[in-house]
Amino acid sequence: MPFLMVCLVGLLVSVDASPVSSPMIEGQVRLSNGSPVAGAQVVLFDVADLRRGPVGQATTDETGQFALPLAAGGAFML
Repeated sequence: MPFLMVCLVGLLVSVDASPVSSPMIEGQVRLSNGSPVAGAQVVLFDVADLRRGPVGQATTDETGQFALPLAAGGAFML
């Protein structure tokens, strides 16, 4: 569990909602020392319906980057 907390401390997230592309949540998972975390599982939940379970998930690449497409707007939790 402490490892997960360290990973989440450095999580950077941005939302890209430009009209020419579908909305995405993109970011990078980093350790507290700034090192990227490869192979981390990033799970997305819809805050309005947490019981439904994850609405998306991705695995970070070798640079810690991930991208998750969004089907609709709303409030989400990683």
